[in-house]
Amino acid sequence: SSVLAPGYQWDSFPSVSLAWRIDKENFMQNASFVNALKLRAGMGVVGNQGIGPYASKGGLTQIFYNWSGTSSVPGYVASDPSAANPQKMANPQLGWERTTQFNVGLDYGFFNNRINGAVDFYSTKTDDLLMSMLIPSILGYTSTNANVGKTKGWGIDFQLNTVNIQKQDFQWSTSLTWSKDKGEIVELANGNLQDVGNRWFVGSELAVAYDLVYDGIWKTSEEAEAATFGRKPGQIRVKDLSGPDGVPDGIIDRNHDQQIIGSYRPKWSGGISNTFNYKNFELSFFIYSRWGFLVNAGAATLDGRYMQRKLDYFIPGVNEDAEYYMPGSNGEAADTYSSSMNYRDGSFIKLRNVSFGYNVPMNKLQRIGASNIKIYGQLMNPAMLYSKIDFLDTDLSNYNNNSNQIGSSVTTRGFVLGLSVGF
Repeated sequence: SSVLAPGYQWDSFPSVSLAWRIDKENFMQNASFVNALKLRAGMGVVGNQGIGPYASKGGLTQIFYNWSGTSSVPGYVASDPSAANPQKMANPQLGWERTTQFNVGLDYGFFNNRINGAVDFYSTKTDDLLMSMLIPSILGYTSTNANVGKTKGWGIDFQLNTVNIQKQDFQWSTSLTWSKDKGEIVELANGNLQDVGNRWFVGSELAVAYDLVYDGIWKTSEEAEAATFGRKPGQIRVKDLSGPDGVPDGIIDRNHDQQIIGSYRPKWSGGISNTFNYKNFELSFFIYSRWGFLVNAGAATLDGRYMQRKLDYFIPGVNEDAEYYMPGSNGEAADTYSSSMNYRDGSFIKLRNVSFGYNVPMNKLQRIGASNIKIYGQLMNPAMLYSKIDFLDTDLSNYNNNSNQIGSSVTTRGFVLGLSVGF
């Protein structure tokens, strides 16, 4: 790969796989209900060189100098840590990321393939991850691309297709997919057990939230206790988890009172589609879900100056069991601990697609020489069936290479009316 550093651009990635057609064995000849049964296994190594061209070489930042004149002269430096997007430090030893994977799977089909599908289990081990790593700005840079540490993981993929009803004029079929994966950081650079700046912790997943733990809002009746933490009623309360001696010390300190809140990656995801055919009419719909993941959204600056979504905020003596702090309790700035409110359960169930169509009968197609004509209408993203967040469409959230996309406050819905003709 030409994007990696010279001397580290070449590598080898072997693989091997085998399969056993169990349904072809003699001992299966009397199992007439089995149409397909294949056991698969494989092991291999794949490489990742997913960085931009010249990313291993660093870059130059343009700055301007004024030598007591009326005009500025452009100059170039390797990086400017104070810039909004400073250049990354060059890495002359940047090489391939290598993932070794083992998988075993089973393909199946029963009862004239009215029930069919596949199930797969896999485990992975990745060395020399290609990541953007934060470094101390005293070096003149704030980050660099590096081969950082090791991870391992496992996952399950399941697919099931069924023909539930099959009559002369009516058919109902279902397709279900479900997957789960779990990852873990095994090793970090230089033997470290954690890299707080990048939110990397040995023994935890790669995509975690790490912050103070939200514990409600200080009430009027708790004024004296709040004062011991330098707080007052109407402000955010966070948990005192630990101190220098490993026990709570009555002081909120980010060095001791932060913990892993959860993961941005879902515990599982899945979808189900159903298709109904009655004579020449066809109706289908698809429901999709992701479950058990965080989105980094929810905190708000309650300064009373800008339009905001409807919030349940603290009002002394009126609404003291509120979720949000009292507006103006920290002047025009956000509450000191507002980031602790920024982690929400993004689990959802969404109706992604509904389609209805009509297939023109064959005897009418022959008159015009067509092989098929279908008139159809389709609704895209018509409804969110379940979500714990009412101000975001978390179906649009994702996590990729330590970058978290929280979703969108706008759901794009669409309607398509179409005609499909084949000759």
